[in-house]
Amino acid sequence: HSTLVLSGPTGCGKSTQVPQYLDEAGWTSAGYAVAVTVPRRLAAVTVAARVALEMGVQLGEEVGYKIRFDSCVSQERTRLFFMTDGFLLREMLSDPLLTRYG
Repeated sequence: HSTLVLSGPTGCGKSTQVPQYLDEAGWTSAGYAVAVTVPRRLAAVTVAARVALEMGVQLGEEVGYKIRFDSCVSQERTRLFFMTDGFLLREMLSDPLLTRYG
């Protein structure tokens, strides 16, 4: 499987712009989703809200977040998931290959 590590200075759009580009490029078609990990729970909620605002969608629909003790997603519609590193590891317990994500 191909892997890409993206590195850049703070504020360059790694967490906000790149997921939107991937969505627009079709990576979320055919039922796939894009997962973006952030180091803290508050960052997951804040970044998800910012991206939803930029895309003009309601938080929890096309854009959502998953953190410990809280989630704001639609199982059918969410394409961009923002989550903590720990939550991604938890997802890997039930789906080691992360087949839901494109």
